[in-house]
Amino acid sequence: MQDTLQPAAPKRKNRLLIVLIVAAVVVLALCAAIFAFIFSQVGQVASTEVPAMQKTVDDFIRSGGKQDVAAGYALFAPEAQQQFAQEKVKEMFDQKQLFDKFQSTAVTSFNINSNASTGSGSVTTAQLEGTVTYSDSQGTFKAELMKVGDRWLLININITH
Repeated sequence: MQDTLQPAAPKRKNRLLIVLIVAAVVVLALCAAIFAFIFSQVGQVASTEVPAMQKTVDDFIRSGGKQDVAAGYALFAPEAQQQFAQEKVKEMFDQKQLFDKFQSTAVTSFNINSNASTGSGSVTTAQLEGTVTYSDSQGTFKAELMKVGDRWLLININITH
């Protein structure tokens, strides 16, 4: 009877497999951390900036309900005011069905563009869309806003009823 000795299986393949698995886990953990950071930043923007933008839209609609043209015009960014006269706001406010019986707005989508280029340099702009609730019906709005100092002001707004 003869015994044969088998050489031990090389541990190199096992070690390489373990190193690859550990590397994959580390890469996945880093990706998850980056994703969580980005998601938290978007959530922070949504919780602070969107309500400020929505307030500007609400204030504009309330100004229209009161037929307060000066207050409505003051909610537009200086760049927008250079493009049209206060009379355009009055014309919009004359469409009373867009402003009467206003109760609230709800934002359905937003997009913020940091460092958008304008004639006066780099600014932050945003597009905001949502619904307008009246006491007897519902409509929609689309607004483009610009951050001026710490305030969001309108560039344009479209309200449908």
